[in-house]
Amino acid sequence: MRLLVFLLGFLLCQNALAQDIVYSEPVPFDFQNGDFSVVGKVESHIYTYRATSKGYFLEALNDQMQLEYRIHLDFFPDKIYETKFIIRDNQIIVLYQGVENKVLTQYAALLDKNARLIKGPVKIVDTKIGLFGKNKDRFSSVISQDKNVMAVYEAQFTDEGLLVHATWMSGQLEKLGQSSVIFKDAQTDEMATVTLFNSAQLFLSFNDNKKGNPDNGFDFLQMVPQSNTPVFFNFNLNGKFAGDYYTKADEENGRLYIGGLFSDSKKGNPSGLLFSYLNLSTKTFEHQRFYNFDQTLQNSGSGRFHKKFFNDFKIKQMVVKNDGGFVLMAEKFFVNSRLQGGGGFNSYYGNPMMSRSTREYNYGDIFIISINSEGQKDWHQFIQKDQVTYEDGGVFSSFGLFNTGSELAFLYNDFRNRAASIVVSTINGDGKTDQMVINTVGNREPNWLPRSSQQISNKTIIVPCIKGSKINFAKVSF
Repeated sequence: MRLLVFLLGFLLCQNALAQDIVYSEPVPFDFQNGDFSVVGKVESHIYTYRATSKGYFLEALNDQMQLEYRIHLDFFPDKIYETKFIIRDNQIIVLYQGVENKVLTQYAALLDKNARLIKGPVKIVDTKIGLFGKNKDRFSSVISQDKNVMAVYEAQFTDEGLLVHATWMSGQLEKLGQSSVIFKDAQTDEMATVTLFNSAQLFLSFNDNKKGNPDNGFDFLQMVPQSNTPVFFNFNLNGKFAGDYYTKADEENGRLYIGGLFSDSKKGNPSGLLFSYLNLSTKTFEHQRFYNFDQTLQNSGSGRFHKKFFNDFKIKQMVVKNDGGFVLMAEKFFVNSRLQGGGGFNSYYGNPMMSRSTREYNYGDIFIISINSEGQKDWHQFIQKDQVTYEDGGVFSSFGLFNTGSELAFLYNDFRNRAASIVVSTINGDGKTDQMVINTVGNREPNWLPRSSQQISNKTIIVPCIKGSKINFAKVSF
């Protein structure tokens, strides 16, 4: 069997269905107003993050998920947004935005293996904010695959056009440079995709094609430190209309891969998959392909064939293969507003039956397709699921993705029974699927949040769990 060598790796044996689950002790948490994340593992400690009304904390757990110590991140300002943690060389980088005296600042700090502050906070960029201005999501950040380069970027319209500003930082929080360019023909300030190469080349794409002109295609803006000269690459759609798409860096071959959905008409339904890559050496798009979905493909998903089947699918992830090409993953997702709640997974934001209008979050099938380096389809598969929750933002739905070296593993809640069960569906390099259920015992178990989980070692994942007004974390070893 041909194996796919993916970017991360642990081997999840198909025949070893037993799992060892260990929970950390539950701690108080306000699910509506708090924040949390799995930071990862540094040497012998598993770090988790928790933001509460009492402060911001990193909690260090041992392999038995017992609390060893708690670090108060007292260098955080009172009001923060967009917290991101990166583990690199047994250190922890934390990126966060803080608001003080009507100034929004993007900070970075460097912590040692024991989560003690060793550098920073470093101010990367700041801006004044107004009463009606764009505040919380003003700055965004992206990390290179080797984690040696970070870029913080923003975009806003001016009289001259769209001003895009970026600042590059090293993994040791040294400033590598910055750049400001004007995109005169931009129709939107929302970036469809952002990709940072290890070489510090930053690629941002803007899908003007959604405005209805197929001749526009979509534009890629290349930025590098210390240069204010914009470099553009236009992806011509040859009269087609782009939908959702994704980009990924192929460091080994010097390529920027593009994969996504397209339609044949302005208001048409998605009719196929587009494929290409930007060759960084030749500065051209190569092997541009448009693969049309057929009825046989669609019938392998949930439900019968209909033209609108792919309308609600959103591209979620792309994994580059070692032989060129990629595996692209999309998930069916939509939100309904209903006048009356119905049966479904319970919400922590209140009883939907008490409200006249209820937001219903629907997460359906996962679509996986493998494309080779020539743009030809190797195989496709659907993982069938049906998740419906109310007034919770869908935090219990969707899936966590884990790279097993020879397989991709999808972890998700199955809500079809009264008590949710945890399912792991795997797919190997030939498109063969397998499935197993993680055994959680009894009704006292907390509710898992698989899409917020993280792989921390070759055979271990950490999954956040909620029960009532408390949060804890499950360590799952295969």
